[in-house]
Amino acid sequence: MFEPYRVTFIGHRYIERYREVEVRLVDVLNMLADQHPFLDFYIGNNGEFDILATSAVRRLMEGRGKENYTLNLVLQYAKANMDFLAKQYDSIILPPTLYGVHPKAAITVRNRWMLENSDLLVAHVIREKGGAATCLHMAEKLEKPVVRI
Repeated sequence: MFEPYRVTFIGHRYIERYREVEVRLVDVLNMLADQHPFLDFYIGNNGEFDILATSAVRRLMEGRGKENYTLNLVLQYAKANMDFLAKQYDSIILPPTLYGVHPKAAITVRNRWMLENSDLLVAHVIREKGGAATCLHMAEKLEKPVVRI
């Protein structure tokens, strides 16, 4: 049996040139789907890039069939609307590394967990500040392959 190729998405809360980012993201997803028979996607829900990536993955799954793909929401802490979120994703993951972590540090710890448990980072990072930039630098230190959007 094939092991899935695991892909993490990271990006800024707000996107400039939304349509250009969307077109590039769809191209990357199609390339990945052509290269890997099974894909696991890890994504947060903290901004416009996460929304865009989630939508693009769902369209990929609708177009190519859902049986070879999983869309996993990785949260930094439990949220009030967990029942609603559970219907939107194949799974919701609360990484065990977050136990006891202060809420202000939770996103960084969650992002590190996603990087450590993935084969590739797809990143939309255009500013050198913020959580997305920090995650990109972590990926570089961990020598993870990165596709920049």
